[in-house]
Amino acid sequence: MLLAIISVYSLYILLRMYVSVMQIGFVAQAKNQEAVLMPASDYLKAGNYLIAKERMALLGALIEYVLFIFWMGYGLEWVWHTFSGASEVAQAIFTVWTFLAVGMVVSLPLDVYKTFGLDTRFGFNKTTQALFIKDTLITSMITLIASALVVWVVHEIITSSALWWVYTFIFLMAVIVLVNILFPILRALLFDKLTPLPQGELK
Repeated sequence: MLLAIISVYSLYILLRMYVSVMQIGFVAQAKNQEAVLMPASDYLKAGNYLIAKERMALLGALIEYVLFIFWMGYGLEWVWHTFSGASEVAQAIFTVWTFLAVGMVVSLPLDVYKTFGLDTRFGFNKTTQALFIKDTLITSMITLIASALVVWVVHEIITSSALWWVYTFIFLMAVIVLVNILFPILRALLFDKLTPLPQGELK
């Protein structure tokens, strides 16, 4: 089973990297063609920015894969045993929290570089360091709280019903649907500055 999971995920990562490589090649050729919908300088800038982002995506996919192999081969089992003295539900929550926290820490350097390196170099960054830290902390707290609630509900379902796998599937699907509906609204309220459109044709 573990080998099958690793094989499927390896194929997924290879596909992601292949798409990024093909995208880089396509944009590298297309950016030198005649611009149609924007000035030539902006068209070239957009092409260079996309290539730089795809190169970052390649590095991110590689780091993600190394981290996945670590979790599958050693990490998850080590974390699970580390919290073996806690209750079953607490053990599950702490394991998920550790998994998420390590992922956040590992991805943080790339997020910082994209915001203050790549985006700044191309003139797309409007974020201050203080705002970046604030948004990162808020996002992390929401993720940890929400993940704990999901793990707790799944644990309650598993321990209270013989058809736990059916109810767990229904619950997780409901969570996914609700997240996709509510997250854009919640994100806008927490991280974006909303102002009314001025009078005019666009409004």
